[in-house]
Amino acid sequence: MRYGALVGVIATLAVAGGQTVSFPIGYYSYEDIAQRMSVGGRRVVCSPDLNNAIVLLHLKPRDWNQTRRILENTLEIQFRPAGEGDDRWVLARPSELRKQDARLIEALARTLNAELRAQRTVLQRIAQSRVPIEQITMDSASRLFGKTFSRDPELARYEYQRLMETVELLRGAPFQELFANWRNLQQFQKAFAEGIPREPLCVLQVDPSSPITQQRKPYERPPIDWQRVIERFLENYSIRDFGIHPSLLRLAEQHARLPQSEWSTRYGKHWFDDPSHRMVWALRNQCGKLLKILQEHVHATIAQRLHPPLNLQNALEQSALAQVYTLEVDTESLALWLGDAEGVLFLPDAPATTRIELLATVQWYESMIGYGVRCRYILLHPKPPRERRIFFDESAHLAFSHDTLSRLFEKAAPPLQQRLQQALRQHHSLLEEPVLRQFPPRAGDRSHSIYERLHEWAQLQNQEIAVEKAMTWDAPTGWCMALRLYVKESTPIHEALRKHTQYAEALLDRYETVWTLRNFVAFLNRLQRVPVAPIRRLVLSDGAAADWNLFYQSLTPLQAARLVNRSGYIPEWLRDGKTLLIDADFASAYGKAWLIWHILEQLPASERERLLQEPRWADVIPIPLGRLPASAKARLAEVFRLWALTSLAAEGFYIADRRDQVWFDMLTGRLPMDEFLDAVVLERRHGGWELRFNVSDPSLPGGVLFFISGLPRAGGVVWKPIF
Repeated sequence: MRYGALVGVIATLAVAGGQTVSFPIGYYSYEDIAQRMSVGGRRVVCSPDLNNAIVLLHLKPRDWNQTRRILENTLEIQFRPAGEGDDRWVLARPSELRKQDARLIEALARTLNAELRAQRTVLQRIAQSRVPIEQITMDSASRLFGKTFSRDPELARYEYQRLMETVELLRGAPFQELFANWRNLQQFQKAFAEGIPREPLCVLQVDPSSPITQQRKPYERPPIDWQRVIERFLENYSIRDFGIHPSLLRLAEQHARLPQSEWSTRYGKHWFDDPSHRMVWALRNQCGKLLKILQEHVHATIAQRLHPPLNLQNALEQSALAQVYTLEVDTESLALWLGDAEGVLFLPDAPATTRIELLATVQWYESMIGYGVRCRYILLHPKPPRERRIFFDESAHLAFSHDTLSRLFEKAAPPLQQRLQQALRQHHSLLEEPVLRQFPPRAGDRSHSIYERLHEWAQLQNQEIAVEKAMTWDAPTGWCMALRLYVKESTPIHEALRKHTQYAEALLDRYETVWTLRNFVAFLNRLQRVPVAPIRRLVLSDGAAADWNLFYQSLTPLQAARLVNRSGYIPEWLRDGKTLLIDADFASAYGKAWLIWHILEQLPASERERLLQEPRWADVIPIPLGRLPASAKARLAEVFRLWALTSLAAEGFYIADRRDQVWFDMLTGRLPMDEFLDAVVLERRHGGWELRFNVSDPSLPGGVLFFISGLPRAGGVVWKPIF
């Protein structure tokens, strides 16, 4: 009794002295955690590398050191003494973890780079291989040619079938002979296409039975009569007219004699009774495939010759890269790429090589099942015919599962590989815990993130939990969270966690009495630096000038540029369930607000304060960027280059409108930065801001509008009822 009383007295004194810490269930930034841990004379400050993250947290009252130990174990953080004594602490990532993250990113970039290089040599290795076709299995094809097949069995079989068709085509003759025959192949394709009926110019149809006149109905092209197309071709040509390589003619003739079942496997539903018709159809397919193969060879050759190569690690860290290259290429290869079989662009006496200019781009992306890079190579010079954009693509992908992660860890972080296996065993064991299975699912089809479901479970079951949320830029649903992390209300929480096991980013664990999720892909989440915490802090603030300035200081130019191109809404958990103003409901609004504040920062303080005050209804206050000092323009130039890159990358480097064209011209050097800045004007209007690019084009009297924004504004962004 006396011992129990003594413990109670000690606990009471500890509480009275501010020695215990608790965290009511909710979402916390690391700055919030540092503030709550600043008790008992201790002062904890948060390192900038934790500035962006959000944590789902619920801890009951504990001794400070015990709470510290739990947070360090579950959140991969460290309370580091900031000097002599124990009253000053820094909350940060452990230095060993940062080094490990760097090794993993480097290993991932090497893996993706190796896949790109392997893809570029597949055709060359096929052409050089002498292994009999009947001995090439899916496994041996991977070893022989460096070909990577899909993890989906059905798709992998399809890819293997297409690969074997390529092997069959390239085995018929030396590669250089087939390459030299490309013009003949294209001329045959063009002659065949002459028999295909043209699309009508007018597709407006009137339904006389409708009471509404001039009713538009969707246009449906009638099916093509391929039998008649072949007959027209044979009426005008012979397949011997085009000088097609004998190996292709022999192959087409062999295929024409195939039984219908084998024919259908290769050529689908189109069957022709006449063997000569089947031969034309087979030859048409083979010519098309071989032309595509030869073009892929040209693309691979060009990509291999770029020096220095695109830095994939920088692309992972910055989301996208773009670089202009100038190089000499074989003129015949360039003619093939552009489809100039008639010699219109490159005359017969053209030089053997031609200098070209390319915009090479690489973009990091995340899909439902993994991560990868997309490369796009856009021809800038010689200018493509008829204003067409000529480009080719490459991509490399790593499907993240505990198997692929284990192989990655084996090279870059062996201890992490062992921890992954232990975490998988612990995960499967804890999924059987009764407290997890007692949480009843809802009857509904709405989806919520797995963190929201865990929040609800921990609250109803009074469970302690500490989980850092996995944030990502590429989120098609809402903003900042991968779609695979969403689960239906009707799915029990333990089943949702079980289904998600393969991704190894939400493995259930428990430290003492505190539940957590082990995320073995966290090194990528940390790399992306999605600014969730700064936006949440701003949303829940009063919106004073100091709040907006703190938000501005918390983001890098790259984070702001990436925000602008995110159309997702601010999720309910981030805004604490509050309703936001219309101008503040989307993530992109905060990226635009950052740029406006960045421009305002280049102005004198008095002018900045004046512009923050909303003008009268009819007033428009222009801020021409060309009038800013040279030092301010240099700072803005760096920001706008990032904006151009991220904006174009978000559209796959397509030019969809005049705004994209401005970004493209600036990125490729067609539009000098000084000229760009001289033409940009920020306008302060009643209700918001407008950023425009003035052009001397009568058809665009208002210039090119980059965006309209209601932020930044004086006052908070949470909607409050007037009455």
